[in-house]
Amino acid sequence: MVRWGGTIIHTQPEASQTCFQVLAFRLNSEGRPETGRGESDQGRFLACAPGFYDPELYSAGREVSFIGTITGVQTMKVGGFDYPYPKLEASRVYLWPLRPPERVSRTVYINSGFGWGWGGPYFWGGPGWWWGYP
Repeated sequence: MVRWGGTIIHTQPEASQTCFQVLAFRLNSEGRPETGRGESDQGRFLACAPGFYDPELYSAGREVSFIGTITGVQTMKVGGFDYPYPKLEASRVYLWPLRPPERVSRTVYINSGFGWGWGGPYFWGGPGWWWGYP
């Protein structure tokens, strides 16, 4: 038994099973593909699971993990190249929920050049600097 995962390239339902072409990524401790950097050095694999999996839900780019046994190698075309896909007979298929969009900070930090504690919205200390604090 192995646990492999990655992002779906293509989902192909057949009469009694559904086969997934997957771009492999390393898995984290939870079994989720680590796709954060966007680069895969693991290659591709083919995973087939019994039953129907809807290609609209299991669409290209979605993260998925499989548990199953390796049953051999199947050669398929990638462009004009014959690519040997390791074939996995999956007993478990897990489609990961979509990741929330990353928040982008819109806060602008202005460096006065004098280090921490200097600067601010007022040039010479601001209210209370000259008149004392109430």
